[in-house]
Order: sequence, then structure tokens, then C-alpha cells
Amino acid sequence: DMILVSGFNVYPTEIEQVVNLFPGVLECAAVGVPDAKSGEAVKLFVVKSDPALAEEDLANYCAQQMTAYKRPKFIEFRDELPKTNVGKILRRELRGTLGDQAIVVAVNDNASDLGVRLPEEGVGLARLDLHGRCIAFAWRSV
Repeated sequence: DMILVSGFNVYPTEIEQVVNLFPGVLECAAVGVPDAKSGEAVKLFVVKSDPALAEEDLANYCAQQMTAYKRPKFIEFRDELPKTNVGKILRRELRGTLGDQAIVVAVNDNASDLGVRLPEEGVGLARLDLHGRCIAFAWRSV
């Protein structure tokens, strides 16, 4: 797995190793999400070991420990992270839960309103602005 932020390679495990050292973090996972400005942005999913852990505290810690392009743009707290039977975190399932982003199913010309040409069938994630215009789009074949 790799996240491409403004042309820079960001490795999720590198982010997770730093965040896991913060007091109050039980475990975490980093994924890339579509971003209009940088192509992709880092989203961090965190399971707390300390209920008093605040998003602001974690964001400040990340600002001190990481360069700007590696810092999580979004932080989401969860009760647990999805895992395989052997305990590996399923990042692909986390990518499928991108909050305010809409899931769009399109076939070729049906996506022309978004200004993109898509291969055959698949699933895309589109981030829309307040006027319903697509400002970021990611595509995956099914």
C-alpha cells in the first residue's frame, strides 16, 4: 500500500508506527482518500485505549512528528478496525467507508458528466462540492 500525496510517496505503515507511539492510541490504520488539491490525502482511523484522547491532541502530535504532506488530513475514531482471521488490518474495507464521499457506479458515457472516461464497469468514489460538481474522483474496476 502507498498513498500518493502531491507526487510524494507516503507509506501507511510509516504513519501508523508514529501514531501508535502516542499515549492513548491502541491501534490505527492509515489509508489514502481522494483529494482535489493533492490527488490523495491521508486519512487515519484510530482505536483509543484512553477515552479522553482528542482529535486535536493527535493532530498536534502528528504535526510535531511528521512532515506536512505525511500528516493525516482526516482522523476518525472507531471502536475497532476490520481485520482478517490472523489479525491483519483490512485497509480496503476502511477505504470503502470514506464518510462524506459518495459511491458512484458508472459505465463509460454515464460518467461523462464528471468529465472522465471510465473503462468498462467499476466503482468510483467522487467527492462533490456544495454545488454538486465533482472535485475529485478515484476509479476501481470490479
